[in-house]
Amino acid sequence: MQFLLNSLRHHFPRDYSINQQSREEAMRAAIKRLLNGGFVGLNYLGNIKIRLGGSMLTDIDMVVTEESTGTIFLCQLKWQELYGADVQAQNIRATRLKDQVNSWIASLDDWIAGVGEGGVRRSLRLPKSFPPLSVYRLIISKHYCYP
Repeated sequence: MQFLLNSLRHHFPRDYSINQQSREEAMRAAIKRLLNGGFVGLNYLGNIKIRLGGSMLTDIDMVVTEESTGTIFLCQLKWQELYGADVQAQNIRATRLKDQVNSWIASLDDWIAGVGEGGVRRSLRLPKSFPPLSVYRLIISKHYCYP
């Protein structure tokens, strides 16, 4: 199945990308609706490409900022089709999730260390009035098993 999925991604990258973007957009809309129901003054950014030294390290699917406290959530959205009672699929997906999450967090750590607070502020287009940063990394997943 993994071979078939990789083959589809290779031969139909546009269709795969459109499908992935629509899922992420639906998750972003749901998260915004939920957060705006309980908090005031949140700002959102989506699909931020993270570059260091001219090469792309990773992307941030959603950024939530709260200016009064300087809090920033860097969010990675993960979506997986249901695996039902298939223990092997559950195991493969759990392992893949852990690997992807570890890679994403390491890339963010490298980026933050490489560009410093000023670079983070520029990349996220934060105003000069934004207080000192408290950066949190958050993985939001749907239909993934707990690893």
